[in-house]
Parts: sequence; structure tokens; C-alpha cells
Amino acid sequence: SSPAAELISPAGEALPGTLAAPGNQIPAAGAAVPTDARSTKVMPAVSEPLTDPEQPVVADVVVPPRSPYGSQSSNTAHSPGQPPVPPSEDVLMPASQRYPSLSRAATYRRRRTFVLTILVILLALIIGLTSWWFASGRYVAAPSVINLTQSEAQEVADQAGLTITFTQEHSETVPTDLVISSVPAPGDRVVRGSQMSAVISLGPERYAVPQLAGLTLEDAKQALAQANLAAGQVTEQWSETVANGLVVSASYTVGEQLKRDTPVDLAVSMGREPLTIPSVIGKTKEEATKTISDLGFQVAYADEKVSATVPAGSVISQSPAEGTGYRGDTITLTISKGAKMTKVPMPKTGEKPGAYSDRLTSAKFTPELVYSGANLGPNLGKIAKVTDEDGKTLSADSELPEGAKIKVYVTL
Repeated sequence: SSPAAELISPAGEALPGTLAAPGNQIPAAGAAVPTDARSTKVMPAVSEPLTDPEQPVVADVVVPPRSPYGSQSSNTAHSPGQPPVPPSEDVLMPASQRYPSLSRAATYRRRRTFVLTILVILLALIIGLTSWWFASGRYVAAPSVINLTQSEAQEVADQAGLTITFTQEHSETVPTDLVISSVPAPGDRVVRGSQMSAVISLGPERYAVPQLAGLTLEDAKQALAQANLAAGQVTEQWSETVANGLVVSASYTVGEQLKRDTPVDLAVSMGREPLTIPSVIGKTKEEATKTISDLGFQVAYADEKVSATVPAGSVISQSPAEGTGYRGDTITLTISKGAKMTKVPMPKTGEKPGAYSDRLTSAKFTPELVYSGANLGPNLGKIAKVTDEDGKTLSADSELPEGAKIKVYVTL
């Protein structure tokens, strides 16, 4: 006949329509129960479809575990100290309890799928965040700190997540204490937390011109180099006060503020300038004085003298008369008082030429005896005529300047 499921009775007999699972016999009432017995399971005995349609089939029937404390409906007695005997009532069990290994496998599969899904999502997030970080997330745009103060630039760098260092240099255009430039340039991509640098303006770079006058040329060049300036064009000039080879002057005044490496021209002394002494004899006093003064000489005047040849007010002589001198040297001039007119004495009758010459000298003239002709008569050795220097014959009324030359002609 077709197999059918059986239930186990309390007396250990199989109930109609059930099959007891091997090894799961329920002991009879009053029999001793093993201490490790907890529940009785009834396994389905149907492995093929029933051929008898009228025989009932009981499926999914299990006996639940007995309570460790027994049951009111149980008549089974047990001794003190022994574990209670499970009740003998027959109880149906669900399939998940009848097939616990299969149930646990499905649960594990569901859990594994959930965990894998979570891991895939987390991995995708990590890959996405990592790609974003290395592609753009770790970069920031370098901020602009140009024309900011140092404290303002520091604050801007902190807000951008960057560190910043500062250096200083001079600038002709950016005011003092403001940022001239920065590296990297504003807008450049930089890694977060990296370092940028900025240059703070010290204002225009200026250096004072040192004292140069009175130094030798080499010392002057060294002084300029130490002051961050340069020696410019060097010229030589005469100087009445600065010794030969020393700097007379510079193209900038002492203390004047100049840019770095500005060339400073220097004038070096050649010593005192030698001057040629001009001749001013015969010139008027005014003309002679101006000529000498314009050259840098000093003018002094000696006592005036009478001159039969030099008009009054003109220079008769000078000292020194020629050569060279230096500015400030003195030239002494003698000015003519002009000629003093004196009546020319005439020779006396029979007066000897020599005696007449002496009288002319006494009268402050300059006589000159001139012998001429060949006369063997009574006029031999007598004075023939008297003339001035130009040959004009003089008479008793003639006047000449003192010192004038008078020619006395004596016959031979």
C-alpha cells in the first residue's frame, strides 16, 4: 500500500496516517526518559504522491519540545532531582523548524547579498571621492594678495587653506608695507595646505650721496660703491684751493637720495692754474686794471711818475712785467703823471758844447751831442743848432717836458 504519515501516540504507538521518524520513538507512560531528551520530531514519510485519494495525509506535523517544567496534562511522574519528562501531547511544527539547515542557508544568502550591496556602494563612494580628490578636490585657486598688508595677506592665505611666507624688497611703484607680488600667481591651482610666498614692499630704494670732496679719486670711487652708487664721468679741473689729485666736487650734493647704482660725476683737481702775466704798459690805468683783474690777479699801484713819453694816466711800468703767475698773485703798476713842461735854455755865445750839455742836464733834460760837418774855419767845435728829438729847431721860447731829449749839433 502507499505509505502514509503517522503520528506517535503517548504509548509509543504509531497513529493512523503517520510514520514515526527513526530514532524518535516516544517512550511509554511511566517509562524512564533520557535526560538529554528535549523534543520529538516527526519527519514526513511521504516521498511520492499518494495513490489512495481517500486516505488523509497529515503533513508538516511536529511535536514541539517539551517544557522543562512539565505539563498539567501529563501524568508522567518523575523523581526529585530528575529533569521533568516532556509532555506527550502531539504538536505540529513549521517547515523552517523541520528543516533548520535549509532555513539558515537562505538567511545567510540574504545577509550576504545585503552586505555585498553595502560594500559595493561604499567602494563606489570611496572610488568617486578619491577620483574627485586627486582630480580637483585637493586643489584650490591661489588667492590674490597683491597690494594687501602682511596681516591681510596672512588672513587671505589662511582662509584658502594655504601657508604663506614673506620677504621684502624695494619697489618704485608699490607703497611701503604692501604686497608687490606672490608665487604662485593669483588663480593658479595649488594643493591644499601647500605654501605660497609674497614680497612686501620697502618703498623706493634710495641711498644717500657720501662726502666725496677732498678724497682721492680711488677713495671716492670706493665710497660710492659702499653707498650702492656708481662713479660716473671723471673730469679734471684747476683749483686754487684743492690740491692736485683730490676731488673738487660731485654732480650731487652730500646726503641727496639716489636710486641704486646711480652714476655720480666727479671733478678732480689739477692744482692751481698757471696764468700768463699780460703786459699793460702804455694802457690807461682803467684798461690795465680790468685786464689784470679779469685774469684773477690782484692789482697794486706804485707812486706815479712824470714821463715825457707816456701820457698822464697811462701805465709807465709793471712788476712783474712778464712770465706766469697764479690767481690771486699781485701785479704792481706805475702810472704816468705826464710831462712837466720846462723852458729849454739856449746856448750862450761862445759856450762850449760840454758846458751847454751840463746846463741841459741840470734843467732835467736829456742832452745828446751830435757832431756833423767838416769845418776847419773859426766855427770849429762850436754849437751849430739845438733841436728836439724829432729834429725840430728850438728857440729861446721853446718848452719841452722834463726829461725830454734835446739834440745839440756841434760842428767839426
